[in-house]
Order: sequence, then structure tokens, then C-alpha cells
Amino acid sequence: AFAGLTAGTDLLVVADDGGAGYAYDFYGPALETTGKSYGIWDRGFSAITATDMSAYEAIIWFSSLEGANFLESDRAEIEQFLNDGGRLFLTGQNIAATILDTGGYPSWMIGVLKTAYQFWNSGSSTVTGLAGDPVSDGIDLDLIGGDGAGNYHAPDVITPSGAGATGIFTYTDTGFGAGNRVEYDDCKIVFLGFGFESINAAADRNLLMQRVIEWLVP
Repeated sequence: AFAGLTAGTDLLVVADDGGAGYAYDFYGPALETTGKSYGIWDRGFSAITATDMSAYEAIIWFSSLEGANFLESDRAEIEQFLNDGGRLFLTGQNIAATILDTGGYPSWMIGVLKTAYQFWNSGSSTVTGLAGDPVSDGIDLDLIGGDGAGNYHAPDVITPSGAGATGIFTYTDTGFGAGNRVEYDDCKIVFLGFGFESINAAADRNLLMQRVIEWLVP
């Protein structure tokens, strides 16, 4: 078996989910509604470099409880990619906690993602967008049931930390931070403390993906 990167593709999904298949079942269908072409890279198969990522307009990197990495080497490549003006959509179940557990907090998460990790298990399964925000305005999400992945598990609470970071989603029942939008130097980041694939309606996933991509690569 082998994998390769194809030139001329707009977006790249880095599937850091231990082979769960979410890239094909949830991310791909939502990306098809953006009008952009995309490829899928299985992080469990091989690491990916900043140079490889720089060939794409934006990177969608997601992790899950099925087997996330976020090794120091991954963080270094993502940091270089962003330093070069990269555009990143980062999401996943327990994603901030995973970065913490692999040594990426606080210096890397705060320094690079401009995001502070508060705690795991938000205590809420619904998410509310920020009025007037270009990504989340008018978007309310349910993370349980429906046609989502059914992998809701203690989504992380995160808050913006540093210049260029803005909170864009909160957990509805608690008001805790659920997602940030970040822009500094030449890079742009959308960072969600919950898994995109757990959103329980395809229409909501499609709308959110469209908004994210439109903001990252207008």
C-alpha cells in the first residue's frame, strides 16, 4: 500500500482518527458543498510536512478518540506551515486535551494557536455561534444523535489567548468556550474544541464547513 499527494488539489484533509473513516463519511461530503477540490491524507499511515501542506489553500486536520497523534513532530510541521501563512481548520474530540497530553500545552497551543485549554467535558452537547461572526453567526449545533458520528465524548473547553484570537462558539448550556477564530501575521486558524463529525445534521455540517472555508480562503 502507498499514499501520494496530488498536485492541483485545493484542500487537504489530514485524518488523524486511527482509521475510523470520518474523513470519507463526514468531512468529504461537507467539503463537496464548498466547490473546492480536496484530498485525504491518513496521518496514521504517514506523517506530513509543512512543505507538503503548503501546496494546498487550506488544511483540515482532525483528531478523534480512535487514535490521535499530535506528536511534537506534527506540531513542528503545523507551526512552520502557519509561519509560512498557512490556513488551518483544526477540530476533534478531546483535541485540546490531546495536545496537552503530548506536551503541546501551554507554550505551543498558546503561542501558535492563540488558544488556552480550560478543561475537558464542557457539560453541554449543544453549541451556539457568535452573532455577527463571519464563521458562526446564526449557527446552532447539536453534537449528539442524528446522522453524526455518534462519538460525542466530553468536548474540550477552550478560550482565545492573545492578539488575533476571537471566541466564536460557546457551549449553550454552560457558556464555556467551544471554538476560536485566529488571525495573525499571514496565517488563519479555526479551532474547535469538539469534533466536527459529531454534529448531528448534514445541513449544519455543510453550512459550517462552507463558512470556515470561505473565511480561511476567501
